[in-house]
Amino acid sequence: MEDSQDSPADEWPPTAVEQGHVHVWHSAASTEQLSPERALLSTSVVQVSLGDHHGLLLAQGGQVFSFGELTWRDLRVPLSAPVLEVSLLGKAAVVFVAAGGFHCGALTEQGSVFMWGENAAGQCGLTERGAVTNISVPEPSLVSVVDTEVIPPMVVQVVELACGREHSLALSAQNELWAWGSGCQLGLVTSSFPVKKPMKVEHLAGRHVIQVACGAYHSLALVRTLPPQVYKTQSSPKIRERGPLNHCPVSDREELLSSDEAHYCPLGVELKDDVKIESSPRRQIPKQKLHPGRKSTDSSPGSRASFCLFSEDGLSDNRLYSSS
Repeated sequence: MEDSQDSPADEWPPTAVEQGHVHVWHSAASTEQLSPERALLSTSVVQVSLGDHHGLLLAQGGQVFSFGELTWRDLRVPLSAPVLEVSLLGKAAVVFVAAGGFHCGALTEQGSVFMWGENAAGQCGLTERGAVTNISVPEPSLVSVVDTEVIPPMVVQVVELACGREHSLALSAQNELWAWGSGCQLGLVTSSFPVKKPMKVEHLAGRHVIQVACGAYHSLALVRTLPPQVYKTQSSPKIRERGPLNHCPVSDREELLSSDEAHYCPLGVELKDDVKIESSPRRQIPKQKLHPGRKSTDSSPGSRASFCLFSEDGLSDNRLYSSS
């Protein structure tokens, strides 16, 4: 390891002007040497998102490239020659990509969502039509996110997208959360799955959602805490009757869960600038500060582990909600 003469990294020595290059390496046995593979693109990459066995590259200019095991197309594409998602060309420029366990999402600058990949759990938010089936969506297809609670129904502008293994989340410009797919991680009041079209997460209605993230089978939403008087004036009668979500310590959590250890009602925990972390003795997580508007949470679609942040006293600027 100390001999750098044969290091694959030396093939592309870093320079002060080198930007937008992507290197990916896979897990390997202890006897094998990890060899980072470089994506050979003629344009700079501005974002990367990885799923279980595939990945997405967002290039400068809004082009989207895919690589890895694209099971919905029966393709295996090396990173050295990623394929361009041609069907996205001519649409509004893509500004964000999200890779789920086995599905993909792209968000355009106009707030439209395109999804493709495995769809057996409804995670692509598309019903059967044309080339789209209940099993897979071979090409990027427009997802209809429509608020039917207003008259006339209004198309929702999405500003953030997150994907798990069997579900997807979208954050709207109105700071509302939408979900589709399967499982209690959707946070929806239903036991009928899959949910094949985006549905508003009513448990967070009236709250100002700042950011969302998906794990494999759980979801997180960062929510701005409003003063009590503001909360009462902005909430609907239905929301006021339900009241704010409980602040649930870990010791009481088991009493709120069903027998299968899954729950759809998001549990809220308040965060301060300096937060105490409840973690296992083997993993110590340092204290951190949360800054509204900055990326503060993220989860891998393949991750099965999570941790919660708790504050013991005082009011906070933000609150974190989780459903799994």
